[in-house]
Amino acid sequence: MSPPRYLFDRWGTCIASIDDEQRLLDRGGRPQGRLVRNREVYDGDGKYRGRIDILGQYWSESGGFIGYVGPVVEQRPAAARAGRSKP
Repeated sequence: MSPPRYLFDRWGTCIASIDDEQRLLDRGGRPQGRLVRNREVYDGDGKYRGRIDILGQYWSESGGFIGYVGPVVEQRPAAARAGRSKP
């Protein structure tokens, strides 16, 4: 079993994940669609919703940039990011 891949919007917020069965799941784990040939995105009704290019960028059916595919990023507390310890 490979680790899931995640879809991030252009600001780095996780918006969905892709599991081993190539299902596109929203942040709550509910199915939203499927990847076909590991690049074309279709919704639950079989309607084409976009594609993921070779660089991992997710494009809508109209050609607009939606986000990108990447690994999960471990979240650190804000104090650790600022170089301060918690009180």
